[in-house]
Amino acid sequence: MKWTENRQEFNEAVLDTPFSAPAVKRRDLTFQQLMENDQSHGILISPAIARQTLKSQGHLNKIIKEMNPATVTVRGHGWSFEKKFVWTGTAAEFNETWECD
Repeated sequence: MKWTENRQEFNEAVLDTPFSAPAVKRRDLTFQQLMENDQSHGILISPAIARQTLKSQGHLNKIIKEMNPATVTVRGHGWSFEKKFVWTGTAAEFNETWECD
């Protein structure tokens, strides 16, 4: 799992994000904790998802399992939009950390 706040890597991740990528949020945090966490909200980067309609969290998990497990990437920001980040990990790490918003 990798976490970076490098502006260039964030900009590259933005260019790689499909238009219809689903929003994801940190797993197991209350709404208040999400609002106080500078790095709690992101957008899943996955070209496979851009070509189909996301039906549920289970559908999202199925798509991720079909992909290369090392390619799950989240680019995002805090609720204030100031803290920008790129998170990269395996499908298992993604499922432990993020959930469909």
